[in-house]
Amino acid sequence: MLKRLALIFGPVIAALALVLVVLFIGPLDKHKHNLPLEEQAAVSLSPTVFRQSYLKNMALSDEDHRFVPFFGSSEWNRMDAFHPAVLARAYHRNYQPFLLGQKGAEALTQYFGMQQIMKNMHHKQAVFFVSPQWFTKADQQSAAFQFYFSKDQALAFLQNQTGTYADRYAAKRLLATYPNVPYADLIQKVADGNKLSATDLNYIRFNTTVHRNEDAFFSRINVGDNLKKRVIPKVKELPQPYNAERLDAKAVQLGQAQTRNNRFGILDNFFTNRIGSSFPSLRNAQAHFNYTQSAEYSDFQLDLTQLAKTHTNVIFVIPPVNSKWAKYTGLNENMYQASVRKIKYQLTSQGFKNIVDLSRRGNEPYFMEDTIHLGWRGWLAFDQGVAPFLEHKQPAPMYHLNNHFISHDWNNFDPINNDVNTFK
Repeated sequence: MLKRLALIFGPVIAALALVLVVLFIGPLDKHKHNLPLEEQAAVSLSPTVFRQSYLKNMALSDEDHRFVPFFGSSEWNRMDAFHPAVLARAYHRNYQPFLLGQKGAEALTQYFGMQQIMKNMHHKQAVFFVSPQWFTKADQQSAAFQFYFSKDQALAFLQNQTGTYADRYAAKRLLATYPNVPYADLIQKVADGNKLSATDLNYIRFNTTVHRNEDAFFSRINVGDNLKKRVIPKVKELPQPYNAERLDAKAVQLGQAQTRNNRFGILDNFFTNRIGSSFPSLRNAQAHFNYTQSAEYSDFQLDLTQLAKTHTNVIFVIPPVNSKWAKYTGLNENMYQASVRKIKYQLTSQGFKNIVDLSRRGNEPYFMEDTIHLGWRGWLAFDQGVAPFLEHKQPAPMYHLNNHFISHDWNNFDPINNDVNTFK
């Protein structure tokens, strides 16, 4: 009878024991680097990779291969032949972009994602694609934020917080955006300005071990195959060696070939499938849009605070919108440029001096792929601004943060009718 029971339950017990070992001790190869896996993860654009920490930290801590975090949102998924990941691979740059962005991901999502990779951002470089379209009067969409948020992010935030004004504000924003967030009681302590106890910290460390070991075990499952299917094939389309004029001509050629069914320079498939029959109703549909007053400005300040905390040398890219489409939909160009001035003032007044401002180039042919995303020639302009910054040694940044950028006064400051330099 005992032998029979052993045969029946033995495998189950062994499997449970293995799971417990994995969760509480971790896989044996936990600290080993795996370049093929790191390269896959870097261009994966999988929500799993975006949410979790294991593959991000594996790549960003690799001292033999330089991966640079590229923060943004949906633009990274526009993978034509001139995408940053394709150009970096085609021309053997001394870095590879690690794409950190998803549709609907904005400043608050990026802030909590940074908590997970903080130890691998100290005195390194990063690229931050900041879209004025984030800065709407409507708050960060709770559903999108919650989808990209993980328990590991909550635990990393709790481990990293030091009771600063920014910490307290971030905790309050987290509770407001995700009322049922994991570890809400501990996050509430931070929001209230109370110090976490030794018991709290031990509890946080224990749960961090469990979640990160689980992440290490399962994160390889949903990496995807963008590298093989969407990056490497496009490398073969580019001329060799690098030549700016030949690349621009190629970008024009591809843009012309793929934007034939509309007068806006929009990708044919996008115009057919995303605009289609709703086209007539979109005339002047964006006339009321306003990106100049938003709680997003305070959320963006959280990102800047975190980047300054790790002394990360960052280059920011500000995109345009498709000018022809903006005119059709009634999007106010003066309003758009006012939001750009506000973003740039928030950056430059605190020492974030590296900015690639593309915001006035949305009228150039084949610069945009669709209504708001860079394509062909836009990616080339992006690369011409970003690549030299990453490939050559840069002076260390001198940041001087101003907590007044986390305030209703700054969120509501009107840069259309007021000079941003007058903000105190």
